[in-house]
Amino acid sequence: TDAPAVVTISGDPSCVYKINSGSYTALEGEADATDTITLHVTTEGLYSDQFSCQLTVGGVSDTWYVTTAGDILSFFTNLRRRRR
Repeated sequence: TDAPAVVTISGDPSCVYKINSGSYTALEGEADATDTITLHVTTEGLYSDQFSCQLTVGGVSDTWYVTTAGDILSFFTNLRRRRR
């Protein structure tokens, strides 16, 4: 079997990951080839804010970008006003 790969996450302070059903963490961990890694980002919910998280597994990195859509209630309120 292959040795476990080192897992790290960087970027926005709200970026965390979990391996399989473990707890979310921003600390370095290890994953096997059969593990599932889930990424989680918490945003402030401000309209069009962009956050990025870089997950590295065994020296291979990828970056995820998350852009908030904004306050849905304000969207529908403004839409209704425009229709009047």
